[in-house]
Amino acid sequence: MTSPAEGIHDHPVLKLGARTGRLASNTPVLLARDFLTAVPAHPVADPIPGFTYPMDRNDQAGDCVVASGDHALQLVETLLTGSYVNWSDAQLLRAYQSQNPGFTSWADAGGPNDQGMDVQAFLSWMVKQGLILGFAKIDPTNEDEVKAAVWLFLAVITGQDMQVAQQSGDVWDYVKGSPSWGGHATVWGGFPGSPDDIDTVSWSAVYEMTQAFVQHQVTEAYVIVTQAHVDHAAFREGFDLVKFGEAFTQLTGRPFSVVIPEPGPTPDPVPVPPQPVPAPTDVDTQLADAAKTWLNHRWHTHAQTEGLRGALTDWLDVHYPPSNGTGGRHSV
Repeated sequence: MTSPAEGIHDHPVLKLGARTGRLASNTPVLLARDFLTAVPAHPVADPIPGFTYPMDRNDQAGDCVVASGDHALQLVETLLTGSYVNWSDAQLLRAYQSQNPGFTSWADAGGPNDQGMDVQAFLSWMVKQGLILGFAKIDPTNEDEVKAAVWLFLAVITGQDMQVAQQSGDVWDYVKGSPSWGGHATVWGGFPGSPDDIDTVSWSAVYEMTQAFVQHQVTEAYVIVTQAHVDHAAFREGFDLVKFGEAFTQLTGRPFSVVIPEPGPTPDPVPVPPQPVPAPTDVDTQLADAAKTWLNHRWHTHAQTEGLRGALTDWLDVHYPPSNGTGGRHSV
């Protein structure tokens, strides 16, 4: 029987539950850096989105690893598709039972069958369940690699050894001499820029990890690959999916069955005679500002797209009024 995670219930409401580092040292895993077409450039600051992140029962049971999977998908799917439904109690329970088969209901929280989970083993389970296409490891001590991974993949699932010093406050910093608390799993989703901290999701909140914390306490970090990633051209430009799929199959013996969208045909340009440039109007400036924001945003998120949609609608209403005479807004 696998040894339970340490310190799961050492705090009344902040539960741990990651068996950190045990599998990472002796189980083969793909390295994300081997499949990057180039080291992704990233901005100085890329704060985590201000979503509502559910507790996912991690105030009762040692299911932080399950919560990290749910929160990672929440970040990826919401940013790339505009929507995500967090896992239900039944889904959370089923996921936790993948490594705790004796955990029959949430009433078992705190009991002998509430033993926490291995992060890497859970990611393998997510692949087998079709929740993700694959995953790869990154070096959590390489600050530039971490930030590039957060920028390109949008979420990084981590395992770390917590100290008692992290039981209070919203900034996790390494404190020399602080007693060990236990293993925990969270999700990196952004970085505020100054100081060089990392934004992480845990216990239905966002915390900041200092670089000292990351260097001393984070033991493993993984990126996930989803169909939403594959469908996004910007991701495919930065990550070699074909090479990754071949390595995935060689490592696991399973086919990497992913449909990569084919690029559409490029139409021949239509000659347009030169036109006089009119003086910009308020809606022109509004549209230009919205377009710049959209273009500068890393993934053209739903919120940014909606801003551009509204500005474009106003612009069309001014320059190309609806022909039905009703004065209604364009449908964009």
